[in-house]
Amino acid sequence: MTPRPLCNSRLKNCHIGPNLHLHPVSMAWGYFLESKQEPQFAGKCYEGGIITSMHRVTECTIIETSALGSAAFTAMVPWESGHDMNERMRRYARTAHTFALVHDRGAGSVDGEGHVSFSLSRGDTDELREGLRRALRILVAADATEVGTHRSDGLRLRCKGVRDKDLEAFFDEDPQNTPNRRSP
Repeated sequence: MTPRPLCNSRLKNCHIGPNLHLHPVSMAWGYFLESKQEPQFAGKCYEGGIITSMHRVTECTIIETSALGSAAFTAMVPWESGHDMNERMRRYARTAHTFALVHDRGAGSVDGEGHVSFSLSRGDTDELREGLRRALRILVAADATEVGTHRSDGLRLRCKGVRDKDLEAFFDEDPQNTPNRRSP
């Protein structure tokens, strides 16, 4: 909403309003079983200090961990059923969240009335997709039992015995090639 007060204050600058960058984000999650053998992974996602870890995967994309409280978690989880929500909340403490953030090259604008116009460029969409793929790969490599995104259909992948081709099919959303895939 910054452009409106700037325009109302009679500032004259051609950069007020255009060149809106939103740095789009796409989130992934991984559920981890309680580890009896590895005490460094004991505990819950909300215990201990806040972990902020960031990894640049391309010139424009980073993957970062996020501290997602239970209220924010429930707001992001796609609704499938009461039973599913109960199960997800029971598993909340052992669910890790990562996100891919893109330094967008495309730009939108905000007019003086606060109307936003923004759409992702093709390059930004590709960056976001690749960042999400890498975030999911990290969770699988870390031994998540199940991974997914916050897609509205609740699509997720069980990781036990998952092979590279299964993971690629999950990324490409090809239901014929993903035997461990679970959808509502």
